[in-house]
Amino acid sequence: MAVASQVTPVPGGVGSLTTAILMGNVLKAMKIQGVIK
Repeated sequence: MAVASQVTPVPGGVGSLTTAILMGNVLKAMKIQGVIK
């Protein structure tokens, strides 16, 4: 059951805006670490 709950979308779960902000933060961290230019 724990596996299904991680895969199945949940009402009020992570939305597309939250995902976009998270991805932006990941890219910013990669730039700071010098992984990407």
